[in-house]
Amino acid sequence: MAAMTVILVVLLASHPELRLLIPFVDAFGIDLFAMLVGAQIWSYVSPILLKIYRLLALPLMQKIYTLTIYFLGIAGPYVDETFRTRFPGCELRPNNSFKPTPLRGAA
Repeated sequence: MAAMTVILVVLLASHPELRLLIPFVDAFGIDLFAMLVGAQIWSYVSPILLKIYRLLALPLMQKIYTLTIYFLGIAGPYVDETFRTRFPGCELRPNNSFKPTPLRGAA
C-alpha cells in the first residue's frame, strides 16, 4: 500500500494542475482518496451495469430457473414454492406464469 501512495504522489506532483491534491492525499490518506475516486467511478458505471443486468443476466437466469424446474419433474412445484418462500423478494418466474388474484375486492 505504501508503494501505491508513493506512485500516486509522484504522479500528482508531476501534473501541474493536480499537484494541489497532494496535501489532501497527505492529510486524509490514500484510502479516503481511493474511496472518493471509487464512488465517482461507481456513479458513472452503475447505470450501464444495471442495463446489462436487466437485458442479459435476468432473462438468462429466468431461462436457467425454468429449465431447472422442468428437469426436476414432479418435484418442480415443491422446489419452486420453497425457493419463493425462502427468497421472497426475488422474482425469477417468467411474466406469463400463473399468479392468483386476491379475493379482496373481487365481489
